[in-house]
Amino acid sequence: MSILVEGGLRSVDFFGRLSGETLVIIMPNTDIASSKDRTERIRVLFEQYTFVQGIRITTSLGLTEYKKGQEAEDLLKLADSALNEAKQSGLNRICVR
Repeated sequence: MSILVEGGLRSVDFFGRLSGETLVIIMPNTDIASSKDRTERIRVLFEQYTFVQGIRITTSLGLTEYKKGQEAEDLLKLADSALNEAKQSGLNRICVR
């Protein structure tokens, strides 16, 4: 799965596991509209990819933008809230907070 995500990122972006099934992508110097475009490409890559034995999956994403002076914990809470909204509103989508 990391190959799919990394295929949609730039060399300056960071991708890693936060916990369990929760992954994080940090896109420095990127406004929310550009971030949403990039994450939409990643979402579509998952939707269209067929894993071994014909397995297909989708992904839900929560997206937020860093505000000057914002604590990392608060930023992650906003992204997690957006992710929960995406999961509860039908999966395979991106929600922004």
